[in-house]
Amino acid sequence: LRFRALFELKRYEDVLARMGGLPSGLPERIRQQALALAARSALAAGQPARARTFLAGALWRSSAPPDNARELRLLVLIDSYLAEGNGNTAFRVMLRFAQDYHPLEPAQAEHFVDGLLALDMVREAANWLAPLEEGSPARQMLRLKAGLIKPDAAIAQSRARLAKGGSTGHWRVIAEAAALGGKPSIRIEALEQLVRYAGDRKAAGAAAATLWQAYQSLAQESAN
Repeated sequence: LRFRALFELKRYEDVLARMGGLPSGLPERIRQQALALAARSALAAGQPARARTFLAGALWRSSAPPDNARELRLLVLIDSYLAEGNGNTAFRVMLRFAQDYHPLEPAQAEHFVDGLLALDMVREAANWLAPLEEGSPARQMLRLKAGLIKPDAAIAQSRARLAKGGSTGHWRVIAEAAALGGKPSIRIEALEQLVRYAGDRKAAGAAAATLWQAYQSLAQESAN
């Protein structure tokens, strides 16, 4: 319970520091849970290789896999390689995951696509176009980057989805489409919305940094 509380409070380093003091006689299930939380904490703390070490203890050095083995493979193992920029290995693990847990749920396919597109691995991401929900931001982004839809059409369709209460991910599609279509003012509008609706401080900081660069680029173009 203490490990869970520390993890929920995002005190990831504290979780990792306590791992060395685990009693040797813990029941296997309790030990698995602690290792799983340590793996997720290490990934969140920017230590992907260490996350995989903890994950190995939870998944493959126990007599039986934990109940959340699928979630751990999806959210820790794959994400640890993506965090290192090791897209080729991440892709191979995704293929194995898709084989073991066929058919993929739309949310799982979206997770794969988002991770691969962040590394500009469009061809690999296209393997999971079919399971994506029609009109979802992930599907629109993949179609845009794969050249299956023009930037102007992507902007128009994403705006229509937003007008119907679609997720803020559509602003990300608009920002990308505006960049590809040479529409800096629309890109800035979209980035401003991404800053406004950022889910956490890290996302807000990244969006704000991109927005500031867009402001500077537009100012330089105007000056010229």
